[in-house]
Amino acid sequence: MNKTWLFLFVPILLWPIVSDAATKYVSPSGVEVWANCTTSASPCAVSTARTNAATGDTILFVDGTYTGGLDPNTNGSCAKLSDADSTKILWKAEHQYLAILTGNNAVITTSNVFSDNDCNIIDGFTIQIPDQATSTEAIHVSGSKNEIRNNLITYTGTLVPTTGFAHADAVVIYGLTWVHHNTITHATNGVYILGNGGATLPHASIVEYNTISLFDSGDPEDRDCFHGAKNSSVDADYTGAEIRYNTCSGWYDDAVDLLSINNVKVHHNTFTNPIPSDGGHGVCLKPGYASVGTIMYANICTGIAPLAYAIDAQGATFAQIYGNVIIGGQYGIFLNPSTGTGSNNTFTNNTIIADTWAVYLANATSTGTVIRNNILSGGSGVDIFTTATGVVTGQYNMMLHSKTSVGDGTYTGANDLVADPLFVSASDYRLQSTSPARRAGIPIGACIDVRGRACYPDHPDIGAYQASSGDPATTRTAAATRSAATTRTAATTRTPR
Repeated sequence: MNKTWLFLFVPILLWPIVSDAATKYVSPSGVEVWANCTTSASPCAVSTARTNAATGDTILFVDGTYTGGLDPNTNGSCAKLSDADSTKILWKAEHQYLAILTGNNAVITTSNVFSDNDCNIIDGFTIQIPDQATSTEAIHVSGSKNEIRNNLITYTGTLVPTTGFAHADAVVIYGLTWVHHNTITHATNGVYILGNGGATLPHASIVEYNTISLFDSGDPEDRDCFHGAKNSSVDADYTGAEIRYNTCSGWYDDAVDLLSINNVKVHHNTFTNPIPSDGGHGVCLKPGYASVGTIMYANICTGIAPLAYAIDAQGATFAQIYGNVIIGGQYGIFLNPSTGTGSNNTFTNNTIIADTWAVYLANATSTGTVIRNNILSGGSGVDIFTTATGVVTGQYNMMLHSKTSVGDGTYTGANDLVADPLFVSASDYRLQSTSPARRAGIPIGACIDVRGRACYPDHPDIGAYQASSGDPATTRTAAATRSAATTRTAATTRTPR
């Protein structure tokens, strides 16, 4: 008898668990109760889904225009950002871009402020903001482990503030969020990654494969493709956060501006056609005033205005800037330690073609900073410029002009080259097979170039492009003049901008 009960009991223990996940439909005029909205012909209201959706549910929005926004009020059960959709709640347009969400502010938000397990997905909508008189956000995410994907985010009207300026941010995130494959048009700011005012949510957000086009709101401090900032000292650590594989055009202030946040990676992005600007704006890469450990590599910045700073590293500490292609700008690399505590930054294997100076060091020694294996060209005929108290050290850089043409500070260079790097063309900055920059750099450890190719471990090519294995081989001895360790001081006095 006991054996019989044991035999019957075991199959019960092994019986598979059946998921209660459901697919529900909503529409602007839906009235069905939750149990019945199982087809597009019998949808319920968004408000009904908002209070009833659970882990694994898919909420499909039939074609139409929805006013009042979307504010998910329930959570999934995901443990991490990369967990499967089945652990989250999916809010999705039935047909991509044909479900239009519109409103005056925060069309999509998460009401569970600073919740660590929102686990919501927003997928495939057109998100519109009409004319605005005040600053606004299309998507505002306060919680964590949310995903924003495949949306078209646009401002259909204009910003007409009653006083001062107004801005129109596409996506603002406070906790761990995955923002990917969205198209953002006619916004003043792309993606803001912000601290959460002292809450201890993780900040390792991933922002990738987005296409962003910005417009002029008239605000002189506006138009960043990506902006990161903390709200308190508690939320300064962004280890694991990455901004990667995005494209952005039309920025004015900064393409990437990281303010007082640490350990962010920015790589493989393309930034083009910024709005012309003065010397304080138009920056492509800003590793961050008072930020530590920023890594920026394999980015392409083109069309930078003649008075702009391409890479503004003032105030950054222990930043690694390598493998970037920088075209344009008054300064290719701008270092001004007097404006912050910046030090120990490394600039390696970049190709910098600046309108005036490829490297500009103002006011003080940039302690511990190394500039090596870069191709540097200043349109003024001056590749490196240092002010009276400026001291910068370089190694194995290739300059198109004589490096003796510096300011009244000092530049100390070891094994630099003065030569034409022999680019493939005026707009193609890969190296010809006979380039003196081929295999002419100093080993720097593991690195990848702007195309994702590994650097040669023994003697990498100088600049942002490493030759491919299919290119003709070249010897390491270049047909150019290589300097020994020398110190040059010029007698020109210039006032920094």
